Amino acid sequence: MSSQNHNKDKLDDEESSTTEKQRFSYSETISRLERLIHTFERMNLAEYISLLQRPRRLIFLNFLAGLSRGLGIGIGMTLLAAIVLYILSLLVDLPLIGSYVAKIVKIVHEETKRGF
Repeated sequence: MSSQNHNKDKLDDEESSTTEKQRFSYSETISRLERLIHTFERMNLAEYISLLQRPRRLIFLNFLAGLSRGLGIGIGMTLLAAIVLYILSLLVDLPLIGSYVAKIVKIVHEETKRGF
């Protein structure tokens, strides 16, 4: 009879440990799901999916982004060229490279007067 009680206690312990493992597993799963939801919210995944479902809007936004990049590159290169030409015009007084820089500045000046 003692062995039966011992076996019954053993089964009860196993069942309770299994239940505790399941509870732990459920709470762990819920915790992981909450972290996953939080990550998706930070990634704006829902907005991205809704954007992919509207191809016309996606094309329009990409078109605007391309225009912005092109305009930025154009303005940036213009400013960079102006700065380089200004620095070159300061170097005209140098003995060795002054004549070459003067020619470059003269060519650029004539081209800007004529137009592109």
